[in-house]
Amino acid sequence: MSTIAAGTTSGTALVSTGDTTGALVFKTGSGATTAMTIGADQSVTFTGTVTGVPGATFNEFTSTGTWTKPSGATFVMVEVWGAGAGGGSGRRGAAGSNRVGGGGGGGGAYRYKLFKASDLTSTVTATIGAGGTGGTAITVNDTNGNLGTAGGNSSFGSYLTSYGGGVGQAADSGSNVDGGAGGGVLTVAVSKDIGGAPYQRSTSISAQGFGGAQGTNGYNTAGTADSDFAQSSGFGGGGGARGIGSAASVVGAGGCSAFGGAGGGGGGHINNSDAVYGGSAGGSQNGWSGGGAAGATTQGAVGTAGGNFIGGGGGGWGDTAAAGAGGAGGIAAGGAGGGSSTNGFNSGAGGAGGSGLIRVYSW
Repeated sequence: MSTIAAGTTSGTALVSTGDTTGALVFKTGSGATTAMTIGADQSVTFTGTVTGVPGATFNEFTSTGTWTKPSGATFVMVEVWGAGAGGGSGRRGAAGSNRVGGGGGGGGAYRYKLFKASDLTSTVTATIGAGGTGGTAITVNDTNGNLGTAGGNSSFGSYLTSYGGGVGQAADSGSNVDGGAGGGVLTVAVSKDIGGAPYQRSTSISAQGFGGAQGTNGYNTAGTADSDFAQSSGFGGGGGARGIGSAASVVGAGGCSAFGGAGGGGGGHINNSDAVYGGSAGGSQNGWSGGGAAGATTQGAVGTAGGNFIGGGGGGWGDTAAAGAGGAGGIAAGGAGGGSSTNGFNSGAGGAGGSGLIRVYSW
């Protein structure tokens, strides 16, 4: 290998074609500093800082802030998640009546886009959508539950926006209430039955690839069509699970989303035969439905909170004690419905939805 003369601080050194490994060495007087090593597998390892070549940078925003474009960047990829909606609270009603659990909140959508760095301004505001609040517990006899609130939208300046999930429905004295619909990649959820655009009302998961999923008429964990289970999506938010009040032995689970936030589970309920049922599981990022945080299976228990992108689990019923609150959703995911209760005991509040998120990669 050729060398650079002592005292030289810059220049070109050539490794002969016969060398397969070795080190590029700069000599100063009697000392020597290895600047680059070539391994037997032809890997190259640099010692110290390499200047003139921009490195990759990563920024994550969990609260609203300002992104600054790195010097020398060529490309910027941005990921944006809308926030999850809050779940509805359960009904408080008389013995012998249907006491419906609150519906789960819908999940926020996911979008990403690759930009040329030159197309972006030097600074961009990263706005994080707030998670929806859960419906408050019912403290008055013979009173329906309260709605949750919708998840907020997240945006990377005017360049990219991802929409929040729809509200978990308030429980009543009927046979069931629907969960909130998921946010879409183009719009917010329109109603409990219509998720964010692009949306096609169908039990076909292929129709929900980018739109927000509906909070009913989905598929159970075995892939069988079941109206009590929320629908799922690819990039849109998963639908929140129904709150049930009829003689169902299984409460449908929250809908899943492959990349967005999952829907929250439904609250536990008591039917008109006074049979009691636990809350349902939130959705996840795998499967047709469910797989997220567990619903409460005992009276008065609080549903399990979801991890990142995972829907919260439904709260437990309250027949001879106060009902349990729904579990909070993880990042971008819907909060769960609260459990229903019998007169004399408070119903369970809905769980809060998870806030949005933005990640920025520059290189």
